[in-house]
Amino acid sequence: MNGKLALALCALLHTLSPSAAGTAASAAADASDYPRMTREEAQRYLSENKRPAPLSANLPEYIRAADAKTVEAMLSAGADPNENSASLLQTPLEMATASCSDANNNIGDIQRTIEVLLAHKANVRTEHPDGNSLIFIAAQNCPGSIVRRLLKAGAEPDKRTEQGFTPLSIALLLGNHDAATALIEAGARLDKNTAAQLLAGSPNDERLKKLLQAASGK
Repeated sequence: MNGKLALALCALLHTLSPSAAGTAASAAADASDYPRMTREEAQRYLSENKRPAPLSANLPEYIRAADAKTVEAMLSAGADPNENSASLLQTPLEMATASCSDANNNIGDIQRTIEVLLAHKANVRTEHPDGNSLIFIAAQNCPGSIVRRLLKAGAEPDKRTEQGFTPLSIALLLGNHDAATALIEAGARLDKNTAAQLLAGSPNDERLKKLLQAASGK
C-alpha cells in the first residue's frame, strides 16, 4: 500500500466504528412487519407514549435507537423523511444505516426502521461533498441484507469517495465480507491493483481471496 493511500486510510478509519465486522455477522430478522399508521393513529401514539412533537429535529434520537414505531408515528404525523438541514449532519436514512454500528441495536429493528423510512419516500441517493454515500455507510457496518435492500431501493453500489474508496473496497478492508458479497452480487468491482493491495494486508484470509477473485476477475 503506498504512502498516500495509507494516510487516507488512517484518516478514514479514525471515523469508523470498531464494531463494524461484528455487526455485519448479526442475524437479520424479517423487515416486512414494519409498523404502519394513519395520521390519527400516529398522533395518538405520540401522545399516549409521551413522545415529542413530530418535527425532523426530534427524529434522530429514535432513528439511532432503531425505534421503528416511533419513527413511523413521527413521519405519519408530518416529520420530513428527507430532512437535510445544517443542524443535521446526516439524513434520516443515513442515520438509520449508521445505527448498524451500535452493538446495542438489533438488526431486525434497524431493518424495520429503514423500511419505515423507505415507505415514506426517503432518498437513497444522498451524497456528501467528500463523496460519502448511503451505501458507503452501509458497507462499513451493515449486514448484506441491509445492503441488498438499499441497493434494491436504488442506492448506487460504486460511488467513490474523494479519498478513492468505494463501498466494496471499504467493506473488504474492514472485513465486512457479508456486505462485500452483496455489493459484488450487485455488480461492484475492483481494479486488480486495489485487489492486490487488499490481499497483501491479509494474505491468508481464504474468504477474502475468493471475494477478491470475484470482484477483480482474477
